[in-house]
Amino acid sequence: MNILKKIHYFWTGNNIPENDLRNIMTMKHENPGFEVNIWSKNGDNTLILNTLRSLTFKFKQQNVNIGEIMINENLFNYRNIEEAFTRLIQRTNIIYQSRIKYYKQNNNYNRNIEFNCFKQNIKRYGDYSELINYLHHVYHLHLHGDHHNYAAASDIARLVILYLEGGIYLDADVQLTDSHMKYRKSEVFDKFIYSQEGEPLRKDINGKTARFEKADFPPGLGFGDTSGRGWRKVSEEEKWNTIRKENISDDHKIGSYTSTILGNRFGNAIISAPQYSTTIFNILLKMATEMKRKHLKLQIDQTQKADKINAIKYPLQPYQDNLRIDKALKYHKAGKISLDKRCSMLDPIWRTGIDASRPTNENTPTDIRHRRIDKTVEMTGPAVYARFLNLHNDNYLSEDHQIKGRRSLLFKETDAGGVWAAVNIHKKKK
Repeated sequence: MNILKKIHYFWTGNNIPENDLRNIMTMKHENPGFEVNIWSKNGDNTLILNTLRSLTFKFKQQNVNIGEIMINENLFNYRNIEEAFTRLIQRTNIIYQSRIKYYKQNNNYNRNIEFNCFKQNIKRYGDYSELINYLHHVYHLHLHGDHHNYAAASDIARLVILYLEGGIYLDADVQLTDSHMKYRKSEVFDKFIYSQEGEPLRKDINGKTARFEKADFPPGLGFGDTSGRGWRKVSEEEKWNTIRKENISDDHKIGSYTSTILGNRFGNAIISAPQYSTTIFNILLKMATEMKRKHLKLQIDQTQKADKINAIKYPLQPYQDNLRIDKALKYHKAGKISLDKRCSMLDPIWRTGIDASRPTNENTPTDIRHRRIDKTVEMTGPAVYARFLNLHNDNYLSEDHQIKGRRSLLFKETDAGGVWAAVNIHKKKK
């Protein structure tokens, strides 16, 4: 194991569901010696504690409030994501200045292609501090309103957390295979025993080896397999319910799944990285830059110079987009068009899922949900990493980026259903 002993979660919105909280508690139990940080807006722990207090189990035919026991044990650290953004923005200024210094060490730095691209992107999209501030702004936009998108907000937050803290980030629905903490819905955690009535004692787990200490984490950016296959390549026809019992237990049988992004269902629900990872920082910059590029293109299409700007052609799409944006910014500077250079609003299709260019029968709740999912995957989700790592639909993630259990499967299949994306379009406003 070559990561810091830190496990991170992010939660916002409503009280955490009981099953998700159980997953977090089980993860803590299975990884003694690891600190578990739950990040939230302003460090608010009530969304966790409200659910924690509701947990009970049966002992001597009586309900025992295990929630208060767990609260008193201080299992989790409750962290403020706003402080993390502030720390990142402060550090960003240092990184930016060091990058400038690096380029200027070369006597011919003004002729350096990489340096010129660096300067041009600053003119188009802003310096590092502006880009991180922009991500912070987008994060807040996704937290509020009737069309809030907590998935996109958490996509941004997890990268900020991993850059500053290092360790492993997990979505709340991530589960380990063959967990030793078993429970039913109304009777939880037989790992608690009583030497006498009213005195809670935990079974000794000091000698227990953490599950993550039995796993291999990449020295840089790492991803856990969210399909439950342990990164094993399988065909679409292969049915995992015929796998031999010594490889996976009966209660963890998995159905075959094919990803819309990668054949091995690449996702960002499980990510590991060292503290102050340059790769993580560069992904944050890429995410912000691509968002701004997308938003500027949408604005260009609504200006009176759209036809002239969009007449600019170039074989490579990103370069073509940059050339068009450069032209638009010149028009903006000359007062011929008006652009919101700060890109303060979200892409309306990403926000609402409604495509105004399509007829009503193509803006059904299902259409809306799928568009919100697709846009989130594209703008902040797995597709951002896939583009950064130059992955394609027919490629598998390199082993250099795979988190693997040494002797067995490490993670169960996670739910990628995207229930969060549903919007009640008939909701009445007060």
